[in-house]
Amino acid sequence: MLPRSSNRLKERAHNLSQPSQSVTTTTTQHPHKSSQTAPTRLRKKQKLIDTAHENQTEHKNNVKKQVNHNRVKGRRGKLRNINEMPMDILLEIFSQLQPVDLLHLSRANKDLRSILLSSGSAFLWTMAFKSATPCPPPLYPGRTFVQYANFLYGRHCYFCPSVHGNILHWPSQVRLCSKCVPEQLLAYNQIATQSGLEAFRVCCQHNLRKPGGHATGSYCLKIEYDRKVSEMKSRMGDEAAIRDFIEHQGNIKAARERHAREVWLWFHHQRAARSTNLYRMREKRRLDIVERIQAEGYGPELQGIYVPNLPGVRVAKELTDRDWERIKPNIINALDYKRQEALGWKIMGVFRKRLDQLNTSILQFTSDMPQPRILPTVLDFARSAPFCELLKNTAIEEELDAKILENLIPNAVELIVSWRESADELLLGLLPKPTGRSRKARRDTSQLGLATTFFKCHWCTEPISYPRILMHNCLRGRRSDPSIEVGEDDSEEQDGSEGEDEGDADPENEDEGSSSKEQEAPSYKVNTESVWNKVSSWYGGAWNEGNDQVTHDQEASSCAKVIIKVCGEDPETTTYARMDEIDARLECVRCGLKSKASRLVMNWTTAILHELDSHFEEPPAESDWRKISDEDVIKAKESESKSKVKGRAAYYQCNRCHHIVSKIQASSHLLGSHNIDVEIDDELAYRQEFYLAADHPMKRPPYAVRIL
Repeated sequence: MLPRSSNRLKERAHNLSQPSQSVTTTTTQHPHKSSQTAPTRLRKKQKLIDTAHENQTEHKNNVKKQVNHNRVKGRRGKLRNINEMPMDILLEIFSQLQPVDLLHLSRANKDLRSILLSSGSAFLWTMAFKSATPCPPPLYPGRTFVQYANFLYGRHCYFCPSVHGNILHWPSQVRLCSKCVPEQLLAYNQIATQSGLEAFRVCCQHNLRKPGGHATGSYCLKIEYDRKVSEMKSRMGDEAAIRDFIEHQGNIKAARERHAREVWLWFHHQRAARSTNLYRMREKRRLDIVERIQAEGYGPELQGIYVPNLPGVRVAKELTDRDWERIKPNIINALDYKRQEALGWKIMGVFRKRLDQLNTSILQFTSDMPQPRILPTVLDFARSAPFCELLKNTAIEEELDAKILENLIPNAVELIVSWRESADELLLGLLPKPTGRSRKARRDTSQLGLATTFFKCHWCTEPISYPRILMHNCLRGRRSDPSIEVGEDDSEEQDGSEGEDEGDADPENEDEGSSSKEQEAPSYKVNTESVWNKVSSWYGGAWNEGNDQVTHDQEASSCAKVIIKVCGEDPETTTYARMDEIDARLECVRCGLKSKASRLVMNWTTAILHELDSHFEEPPAESDWRKISDEDVIKAKESESKSKVKGRAAYYQCNRCHHIVSKIQASSHLLGSHNIDVEIDDELAYRQEFYLAADHPMKRPPYAVRIL
């Protein structure tokens, strides 16, 4: 179809060529003039040929400059040439559209807007509303169909350029965004005058639920309120006119509220129907995808997965072969990830069972060792040569051979000795280097047992002595989550609706947007070697995994030296056990000065913690502590026995199963685990059934007490 401008171009070219012909004719009308005539001055020749062709070329260049799409802001789609169509064809097309389509076309470009919003196109909107499915309620008098369509199908705020006009004031048929609510809406409690209250009563009100974060209540438009107030002021003094005005406006308000109720019901019925239709489309798409996934052989993987979370499932669109080929790689990749994850959990469960079996065998073999037992972790045993081969090389489908494991258990003695030597060597390397005369002294393990030797792990703040550091739980447990576990939270953060529940967000567009946000699952392969390499993250690590979790506690050692000197012992030779045997009580002089009526007394370990916690800003000194007399020690121990200070209880382990319990749990543990019904009242009976755990906390009873 030729463009309408081609005839105009031909006519223009023809008109431009006419002057050149007239000039040529004029110069050739009298070729045989008399020679007596005065010779005329010769004029310079002008190029008059192909003038029409030149003008056509110039017009084409101008048209190209006007239609240079590269310089036009925004994207020009397939409707960019619709203005060149004949008007009768355009009107015929527009007459078949819905109101929402006409509204969107009127915003496509200026030409379509001028056509659709002109007074001559009013019949198009009337036909569109009559043929709309479902048909909206009739138009309220005083409104146009364009305004009606903008209210029902639009998204823009009426007072600003925002596209989040989700707050609808139904009687006034106005859309607002949350930012315009304080400026454009007025609540009942914001009016202070009696005349203002009367004007508010005749305004169209609508109950909004927290519009824009404001209080729930009835709101009217400020513009309407100001207009009603000014009209009532103009009638001030004429009571009859005011009554007639209030009655008339009340009738208008009632009619508009009835119409708003009809529009509200239609709007919500339409939205419910659309939501139902979208749900059916999504469900049909989900079932089609499930059927295709099962055809690919991934049926078992669907049992433990939420199918709508797969890429491309939550889209309200029919599944075609082209769509399936597009989303298939991501879905298959996600299902492969799920399959490998299930395989990893299976292998993990088998290894966990074997490690538990190894742990039980080692505890039975070492049951005759003196308590508390200082043993490596299960992983330290499992990573050693004889046990590692048995645990890893046995097929996953087979059970661990108990006889072979029993024959390997005697090798645990050598492993325990070698582990203890390497751990002691590591701890000795953390101690400060000797200075002065003792520089040439050779280090030995006896230095680890001194009362001045304290360590700390990266996870605790409490000083740790030797050999407790070897059994410290922080250094033997797992510290990171297993890499096989996928803890991704698939729930999407939803934006809160701005205003009441009438916000008409598009569910279909939201789903398409959410599907585009879904990330492709990473692909990886799981085997016994990869799971075994991560055993420290899902079962428990070796002692001091990486050899970087323990450091020397210099502050605690400095405080211990002062406390030991106050007790009358030599810090260079006094051991931790010797200090516990002395069981001396010390008085904090600095705390006694604050309260002259009583003295703060504690044992030597509590004194170290007190120095670190309460007087850390000052360097420790012997003058800050005083050893109390034997009489005061008796008073202090009596106060300690009566003390009701709640704190961390000491850990004890059962002599039969080595389970860690507290004193309160002792009787219930013996009855529930070993069927022994006995009440443990005294300390001697408790010591016979339980022993103090190696990793008992330093901060434990007896705590500091005050004596006179």
